[in-house]
Amino acid sequence: GEALLEVGARRYGREGVNFSYQNCFIVEDCRSVNSDSQPIAGMLQAFPMHIDPAYVEEDEILRPYSELEQNNSYYVSGVAVYPEFRNNKIGWRLMQRAETFARIEGLNSVSLIVFEQNAGAKRLYERLGYQVISSREIVPHPLIHYTGEALLMVKTMKNEGWIAEPLELNYPGPLVDSDGSHETI
Repeated sequence: GEALLEVGARRYGREGVNFSYQNCFIVEDCRSVNSDSQPIAGMLQAFPMHIDPAYVEEDEILRPYSELEQNNSYYVSGVAVYPEFRNNKIGWRLMQRAETFARIEGLNSVSLIVFEQNAGAKRLYERLGYQVISSREIVPHPLIHYTGEALLMVKTMKNEGWIAEPLELNYPGPLVDSDGSHETI
């Protein structure tokens, strides 16, 4: 029964859990905020990963991903940019934001899982300094559009100054973050 969108809305509508709207950072195109067009440009969903060593994932579909989790890292569970906003360094800046959040949380690494067939995303993460440290075979499921392996990629950050240098975006318009501060990221 329940539609996929309803499941997502219910899951991310919760508070005080990892998969929550509270751990989402949304980038909006401020040129669209007061118009009928789509204001959302992209999103980062991430949180501090602290693994309970006694927990064993019982769902065979999810088990490989659970086995790839990197303890005491800032885990990027999702980063997405709408196609019309791609190639404007928004994904790159969202990943920089994850690294900043990691440092704020006192963590020195950021982790994520990417499908090996998602070559564009993997290439971005490699350019940002992420390295593959483990992999697991993907268990087929109708909602998983990839086969092959899921890769755990981790970036260990240096303890040097951590404020990112300002970056000129190729995107022609200003961006605002989810709290409406009109911060250009």
